[in-house]
Amino acid sequence: VATTGVLFVAVAGGVAATWLRDRSPGPGLTLMFALMVPWTLLWWAIALRLPRPPGLTARDLLPGALLVGAGMEAMHLAAALYLNRRIGSASALYGGLGAAATLLLAAYLIARLIVGSCALSASVASRRARDREPAAG
Repeated sequence: VATTGVLFVAVAGGVAATWLRDRSPGPGLTLMFALMVPWTLLWWAIALRLPRPPGLTARDLLPGALLVGAGMEAMHLAAALYLNRRIGSASALYGGLGAAATLLLAAYLIARLIVGSCALSASVASRRARDREPAAG
């Protein structure tokens, strides 16, 4: 339930940020960057429910969640500021293939973000565990 609520806030906030950015660029861009928080919280909540090695704490998952939050917001900014114009002009030329290719690209980028998030969290956790170990010798 909480995950669905955070997802709703992130999507609704994105729509509101786009509407506000179209009317007033300064506050709209500020709100767009603030929307990194719901995406981060959403992925953190999901990552906490995924299987993970024993000893991996919620704090160890935070760097990966921040990466997903920043990446999702970067994708949103790219879509809102750049791709919006390009897709509008290309849709007449490519039709349904263009829309399908766009969805596949978005799914690919989100998957790369998720895998990168897991790798970053694991690396940070490994480094913290190594730093906690007493030095031999």
